[in-house]
Amino acid sequence: DLPGIPLLFEVVSAVSTTGLSMDVTPSLSAASLLVLMVLMLAGKVGPFLVLLAVFSGRLDAADFLDRIRDGRVLTA
Repeated sequence: DLPGIPLLFEVVSAVSTTGLSMDVTPSLSAASLLVLMVLMLAGKVGPFLVLLAVFSGRLDAADFLDRIRDGRVLTA
């Protein structure tokens, strides 16, 4: 069993794609490493998809607010 704080640090580092580590990853199982890889990918791709969803189409703020009110916002 690993302490919670180093594991939390690894997860936050993976999502934020900072590349920092507390040297816990060598002792993780294959499934845990896979989870970290998925978190890294989500952290890298996530902000891009959010920007794409917000700015798809016109960049007019009033139009965007109209799209939210009408329920026409791109969601994942």
